[in-house]
Amino acid sequence: MMVKKLFSKKQKGIAMITIMITIMFLSVIATAMLYISSTNLSMKSANTIGKKNYYETDSALLETTTAIRNRTMSASSPLDEIKQLTTNPTGTLDASNPGHYDVTKVTQLIYPSASGSATNCVVNDLDSTGNVIGDYTFTAKGGQNVVTVEGPTSGVTKFTFKNMEVIHTSTDGYQNSVKTDMVFEIYERVTPSGGAGGVGNMSMLLDSNLSSSAANFKCLTMTGNCFMADFSGGATGTSPALTHSYVKPGSNALSMTNESRLNLKGGNNVIYGDVNLTSSDATHGSSLVVYGKLTVYGDIHVSNGASLIIAEGGELYQPNWILPGRSTPPVFDVGTNNVFPAGLTPTPVSTDNFQNFTETLNLDTTINTTGEYGLIKKIFKKNPGSGISTRLTDLGSAASNINTFSITGLDNSGSHGSYDLSRGYFMSSFYGGDGFGVAFLPYGINTSSMNGGFNASDPGKFYDHKLMISLNNSPLNMQQSNPYTTWISNTPVTCSQAHCITLSKVGTDQFNYMTAAKGDPESVAYNCDSNPFNHFKIQFGSNTFNGKFGDFFEADCNATVDKMFDSSAGGSGGGGAKTYMSAVRFEEYERDFE
Repeated sequence: MMVKKLFSKKQKGIAMITIMITIMFLSVIATAMLYISSTNLSMKSANTIGKKNYYETDSALLETTTAIRNRTMSASSPLDEIKQLTTNPTGTLDASNPGHYDVTKVTQLIYPSASGSATNCVVNDLDSTGNVIGDYTFTAKGGQNVVTVEGPTSGVTKFTFKNMEVIHTSTDGYQNSVKTDMVFEIYERVTPSGGAGGVGNMSMLLDSNLSSSAANFKCLTMTGNCFMADFSGGATGTSPALTHSYVKPGSNALSMTNESRLNLKGGNNVIYGDVNLTSSDATHGSSLVVYGKLTVYGDIHVSNGASLIIAEGGELYQPNWILPGRSTPPVFDVGTNNVFPAGLTPTPVSTDNFQNFTETLNLDTTINTTGEYGLIKKIFKKNPGSGISTRLTDLGSAASNINTFSITGLDNSGSHGSYDLSRGYFMSSFYGGDGFGVAFLPYGINTSSMNGGFNASDPGKFYDHKLMISLNNSPLNMQQSNPYTTWISNTPVTCSQAHCITLSKVGTDQFNYMTAAKGDPESVAYNCDSNPFNHFKIQFGSNTFNGKFGDFFEADCNATVDKMFDSSAGGSGGGGAKTYMSAVRFEEYERDFE
């Protein structure tokens, strides 16, 4: 009994110690678990905040590129809008002249009230209730805010905003940055439905001047588009508003006196040089009536009894800066009673429009170093081949004196085409049942007076849907023509007969058929054996051509005509046919993620 009692006394307190040790052990484990959980929660929270901060930074960059893209795509001239975001909006921005984008102007596209410098701009980041939760810093990393231009190449111009950086700093102290080169590729397109319609939609394509001085001349109406020019014999000049030298616009692109009248009903008309409308007295004068768009790169003089009328829906454009080779801006010399509507003033043409226009026609001497300028030289091939090594329109030069010629078609019986050797006509009645075709005006054939209209002694089919191409090296005197004729000439045209002349156009579809879509193998007209213009044989003196009629033309001749009209009228571009597509991407992308 004594032994048992002693042993029981020694065991007292052991349970308490064991419990305490267990509690302490569990407390350590619990504390560790709480610490780990807290650390994980903090890390997860930090990661969430950091990611949120990063995505906010990246979102700000994407918002910036979208704002630039939207601005350029909603404008008639993406280049002009890009220039507005630079430090020199009125300067030159092209492949040879990079600029500097203004960071604050770019930032203001998404934060209109932002202020800063050309290389740095800071704005507050606000939550939905207006509380400041951080800030954004828009900057050009290293102060290198360069914007470069590549192209246009095949209708694509590439603008690169280099070293654009966006930094987001939260009130929690987190900071993230994204740096990249923002690349915008602008694709220029001319929509078929709204385009100027190319060569076939023109009434007159004249690389020279048009005039009428005879008292008995009545009226000339052009329902298609029109181009005429006075290139000053190839003289060149500079302008303080431009950086290059250009073929200078002359003083007599359109001249009308006495009671002659010209109606321009086409949607697109361009005159390169001065317009002079006058008369012998104050009551009987010439008149120019414009129903579509007319751009005049030169002076406009209307005096005595002459009148300039801009019909409802018509538009008149004229530069208000000094043209190449001149000392003063173009004048609008029109008396109060000589213009309708009263008080009319032309809409200014921008220097960018002029530069695009002159580039299309090779009037910029930095592009043209060989005297190859003008619309005709841009649409006809310099060397069409098949026995002719010069442009079709150059065959009538003084050295050639081409005055004998013959034309044959696929079948001389006339089942696929007919021809009149005495007048140089080649007509087809295959397309759509309407007779249409081409008429050449070689040297020595009706040079003093060209009758392009209906004549009772000749079959009427010779005057339907006709493309008249002058090969003359002397002026043409137009007598009459029917509504479906397109005139092409690089020598002056005068009107002096007592007739009312109407020129419409050969037609876009007809021209494309005649030229087999300018050598496009995808065209149904290209390899069509029954298309007589694909079996075209013509001899001018010792020059013989045997091939497709379309081989005389450049493949992009229609696009050249449309581009000329698109770039001519100030801001809206002649026919309003130009549209743009764009692509955006990032190059040299870097990010700093906390």
